[in-house]
Amino acid sequence: MTKKRKQIEELIYGVFDRLDKTGFNTAKYKAKFKAMDDAKFNAFMKKFLANEDDNFYLEIAPFEKDREPSITDIENAANFLKVPLHEYVYTPFQKNESGKIIKTQIKIPVGYLHIKRMQQILSKKNSVSEGISKRSGKTGTVVGEDKAGRFTDMELYAFTALEADNIIKEFMSFRADDEVMKLDALRNISRDGYLEMNDLHSDVKNKQAINTLDVYFLGSGLKSDIVTPGMMLRRTVDSVKERESSAKKYSDKID
Repeated sequence: MTKKRKQIEELIYGVFDRLDKTGFNTAKYKAKFKAMDDAKFNAFMKKFLANEDDNFYLEIAPFEKDREPSITDIENAANFLKVPLHEYVYTPFQKNESGKIIKTQIKIPVGYLHIKRMQQILSKKNSVSEGISKRSGKTGTVVGEDKAGRFTDMELYAFTALEADNIIKEFMSFRADDEVMKLDALRNISRDGYLEMNDLHSDVKNKQAINTLDVYFLGSGLKSDIVTPGMMLRRTVDSVKERESSAKKYSDKID
C-alpha cells in the first residue's frame, strides 16, 4: 500500500504542480493526505474511484498572476498524464456521398467545458436551429426560425466578464452581420478545412447593424463617429478615397 500510495500521490501532485505554479493546490492536497493513514487513504481512493462525479479540483484566483493556468501549463499537465488534448472528431449527423460518417480533416481540441450554465439557458432544448439564412434586412442578424442561432446580449455580457475578446470578435464579425467576412470565412473553410481570423478582412462599412444604427442617428439629426470620424458621411469618405486612388494610379502612369 505504501508503494502504491506514493505513486498515486506523486501523480496528483505532479498534475497540480504543472497547473498551479504557486504550489497552493499541491500543498492543500498534501495536507489532506498527510492526515490519513494507509487504511483511510485506501478507503478514500476506493470511494473516489467508485463515484464518476467526484474529482480533484483546481482552485484558482481569477486575474491573479500565476494563479490561472496558461495553455502551456494545461498542455504540460496533459502530457504528464498522457492525455491527448487534440483528436479527430467524427460527426455522426454528417455523411459523405458514400454514406460514411465525416471525420475532421485535422485534430481539434477536445475536453470537458467546466463553465456554469447561465440561469436563462434551458438544460434541455426543445428546438434547435441549424440555419442562418433567415436574416433581418436592417441589422443582418438571424430572425424567424433561425433566431435560435443568435449571439444573445446575456452571452455577450458573460464573455465580456471573462475577457474573452477573441471569442467576442469571432461571434460579432463573420458569424454575425458582416456578409463580406462570412463569404471569406466559408471560402477558406471549404478550401482548407479551417480558417484564421487574421486572414479575414474586416471593414466597418460591411457591418450591417452598425451602419443601420448610424443611419438612425443621422435621421435624428445626430452625427456619430461609429462609422466615419468627423462630419463626413461614409459615402463621401468612400468617394474621396476612390478619387485619391484613381489620381495616384494615373499619376504613376504619367511619371
